[in-house]
Amino acid sequence: MHNYLIFKSKYLIKNDLRSFALCLNHFIDFPIFFSAGKLNGLMVAFLKSFYPIAFVLARFFLPKRSLKEKFLIRRKGGGNWGSEVDLTVKNGLLSITKRYLLKQNADNEERFLNQYKNKTGRIILPEYKRIGEREIAYEFINQKNLWQELQEGIVDKNNYEEIFRQIREGLEDFYMHQKECLIHGDLFPVNLYRSSDKKSFCLIDYGDSHWYNTKYDQYILFKAMIDILNLENESKILGKFFTGTEIAKFCKHKNEINRKKYNAKAKAKT
Repeated sequence: MHNYLIFKSKYLIKNDLRSFALCLNHFIDFPIFFSAGKLNGLMVAFLKSFYPIAFVLARFFLPKRSLKEKFLIRRKGGGNWGSEVDLTVKNGLLSITKRYLLKQNADNEERFLNQYKNKTGRIILPEYKRIGEREIAYEFINQKNLWQELQEGIVDKNNYEEIFRQIREGLEDFYMHQKECLIHGDLFPVNLYRSSDKKSFCLIDYGDSHWYNTKYDQYILFKAMIDILNLENESKILGKFFTGTEIAKFCKHKNEINRKKYNAKAKAKT
């Protein structure tokens, strides 16, 4: 049997310091204490520096559970469609196993991966393997995701148009400059990991992938980034990249997708 700490009923963390530190750095989202930026990044780094003390307190106060299964971290209920994610280690290598509530979403992930697995350029995909009806294993990306970089001021707030441009050009190349094709469909900053040399982004989580206008991914991502960076005049900024007709169309499509997610999750639970 293996012992785990239970955090917020969402995380099972192996009862050791390494697993606790990995969870703190890659799974737990710290709030934005100030505005997103370097000051906030210093606060997050300061709090993370106390993780050995936090681990001792967690072992004392958090509830525990023993399981036969062996993993470092399990996150339950992640993603819009409902999924479970395990971080495991084998032969010294970390990997992610993702289990969807619905087989259709695992199929969507694999379809997207098969479509774009050989792509090179600014947008790339992680290595993967389908290991079950609703399960896919991925390489572990030991980087901060774009949400963390924005939150901690690694991405300069005053230089947001440059990173918008990089991502936009990368996505246009990734989708081969097509107007419509199989798109990611839920491209938030948590789904992009920038490489250490800052030249490419690794794209994850494709359970919402579907055939639609390729600029929709840009719209979802840019809108989220504007919100995180607390930039003023969202409509004016979006107007630099999209027409008014496109914005109205994408907003309506997003609402339709959210309604389908809600209905599908409700049906799966009954």
